[in-house]
Amino acid sequence: ALRPINLARPLLEAARRGVAYGSRAAQSEPSPSPAATGQPRFYNLLFAPGVTETEQPAAVVDRLPSGSRSLYVFFDYENMADDLPWEVRVSFNGQQQANWGIPSDAWSGGAAGNWWIGWSDAQFADGRYGFQFIVDGRPIADAAIEIGGTARSTPAFSNITFSERA
Repeated sequence: ALRPINLARPLLEAARRGVAYGSRAAQSEPSPSPAATGQPRFYNLLFAPGVTETEQPAAVVDRLPSGSRSLYVFFDYENMADDLPWEVRVSFNGQQQANWGIPSDAWSGGAAGNWWIGWSDAQFADGRYGFQFIVDGRPIADAAIEIGGTARSTPAFSNITFSERA
């Protein structure tokens, strides 16, 4: 889940200026973004058990233990256009779940950026959860996570803070 430094530049610039940095979903008024060019793309999909105060993943995980109550999917996007129809379909052990996901709606996040969707205080049965992102009727990205078993002790990065020396 490490990213090249050019993807962290907006976060570093926000810290340098002393302003909050977050997902477009968390901003009250999204700033104008350049017009979309090319095919819509969702990438760098990753899972987290929570979201920090700065709208970033609390930790990046590849699975969650039994009894987990929160799940978030973070992603970067580009070449989107406001009002473009999009949706997220969620499956559990290969079966689509009508009561999970995001039904088809008009996109309002601008041409490029990062976003997250998630559930907190939810009941997750043990199994494999799949997420399929669909834009304008076409699947463009998918990711899956296993929930179940005991917590693993694996190395992870969490609550990372960037700063600039004075």
